[in-house]
Amino acid sequence: MSVVYTTETMANRALAAEIRHDSVPFTALLEETLDLRHGGLGEFVAVRCEGLGDIDLLLTFAVGDRLTIVGLESKFDHELTAEQVDKELRALEEHGGGHLVVVLPEVTDAPEFPDLHVLAWADVLGSFRDSRITQADIDAMPLTKRRVERMLTDVDLGRHLDDPEWQVYVRRNGNGNPSIEFHSPDLPSGREIRGQIQVAGRGMPADADDLRLEYSVGIEIRTATEHGDFPDDGGATAPVWARHLATLRRTVLTDDRLVELTVSTHPAPRRSTDARNKAPNAPRDNKMVVAQQHLDDERWLVKGYTDGAGWALGVKSTPHRLDELETLCVTTARILNEWLAVEQRPS
Repeated sequence: MSVVYTTETMANRALAAEIRHDSVPFTALLEETLDLRHGGLGEFVAVRCEGLGDIDLLLTFAVGDRLTIVGLESKFDHELTAEQVDKELRALEEHGGGHLVVVLPEVTDAPEFPDLHVLAWADVLGSFRDSRITQADIDAMPLTKRRVERMLTDVDLGRHLDDPEWQVYVRRNGNGNPSIEFHSPDLPSGREIRGQIQVAGRGMPADADDLRLEYSVGIEIRTATEHGDFPDDGGATAPVWARHLATLRRTVLTDDRLVELTVSTHPAPRRSTDARNKAPNAPRDNKMVVAQQHLDDERWLVKGYTDGAGWALGVKSTPHRLDELETLCVTTARILNEWLAVEQRPS
């Protein structure tokens, strides 16, 4: 079956047309979703696109002189953020009140927001008696991020980690791409091992065959001057984070295991002068100086970012295909388990 509606905007406008054409069963579905008694919304009056608070569809219902607004926010591959939900609920409240319902490819795609009413596209389409927009149209939408997100959730990295105190989340990173984020229990130094299994690069390829994943495993850094993580001259003694990375290199990422553990030994890029000028209040980016003085100049050990509040510096893997996700998780867990065990040994 060929598809007709191939973008989110087209699908929303088609949905508006279906609601206008066959409002009765869809109204009943909304009342059930909102836990209202039958007839609670009243008679369908109108639907319009992209109105109040940038909500995708606004539906108006009437019982006598009383009007009720229901906002429909439909998502395919874009993230639904807490900020967007708050903005839309606030817009409805300022307009006199109403309900917000989110339509997603799967109900399980719903983020955990309190009082958020969610419908799956299949249920929405199934409520119409002869819908011209079909499930094939929905399935043809660019769902790459959500599909990857489900796969990251299903693989369950946590089951490969020995210590139950590891914290593991599936969330979208700063590039908007899905990732598995992990944090170790606090080390004796007060730092934590942290990182991600993430989509390599900044974009999300349209074809899943072109998608590549990588691990990023490192040690927490702190950019405030008083922590001494980035001394101007590299420091007479290694900063805390560099000592942790030296331990990782000496005990886990030995020369004979780099290929086995799929470690990328391509050097971390040097931060450009232009990038430094864009963040004048950021600490001097001298991780390379620290690496030269305290990590045998192995710059592949200091991949990561030192901007803002800091995140982590460490190593990355070579690229992995999507069908290698399970193997990537097992390899990542081996590094994490071994590194944490060494760090927790009494000195």
